[in-house]
Amino acid sequence: MTRRPIPHWECGGNDAALPDEAVLSKAPPPLRSAGALQTGVSLLLSCVTVVLAVTGCPKEAKDDVLLRGYACGKADQWDAARPFVREYLLDHPGDAGAHFLWGQCHLHGPTPWLEIARGEFAVTLQLIEKEGHSGLLNADLDSKKLTIMAHQETARACFRQIYLLAENKESADIIRRIAKEALLHVEKGLSIGPDIQELRDMREELNRQLGQEPQSQPPPRKTPSHTVVAV
Repeated sequence: MTRRPIPHWECGGNDAALPDEAVLSKAPPPLRSAGALQTGVSLLLSCVTVVLAVTGCPKEAKDDVLLRGYACGKADQWDAARPFVREYLLDHPGDAGAHFLWGQCHLHGPTPWLEIARGEFAVTLQLIEKEGHSGLLNADLDSKKLTIMAHQETARACFRQIYLLAENKESADIIRRIAKEALLHVEKGLSIGPDIQELRDMREELNRQLGQEPQSQPPPRKTPSHTVVAV
């Protein structure tokens, strides 16, 4: 595979994967293996329970706590959203939408933690499959929409990691593995929302990087425009 960085897919802004804006567009810890990430994902929910046990009686967390965090996220104030989302999750560790916002806080915040973000999006998908709904935010983030968004944001986190790995001249095999993971999530998102242009652009770029399209084809010259969610 040609050692060439995948373009840095910008994220953030008031439309950072938040549904009422009707869009899905828009330094990390060391890279771990895919197996380690999957193992970590399975432990996230139990870790929240352990925190509750250690802290004793849980806080009196009301619904408006998460809604305040959600509002901060829509204003691209992810650092401000963190304490609200965290407080809600301590009392509601099974809320898929809250886990998605927690992943957003780690992906779009001032100091991105890409592995944590990817893990939280994986928990989001697990909870949607188990519970069949998105939790408190289901009115805005129904299960179909949140599933697409979780796959897309996982792919976005992978793109960021690929960019950083390529910039640091890391192994081509590692970059290829992350690119395959990103492509898997892109394809899953497109299987539900086939008309989402950013996912289609991501697929085109990933296929090029993985050698599934002619290498002579030039990469996109700019970040794709924001795409209205077709769900």
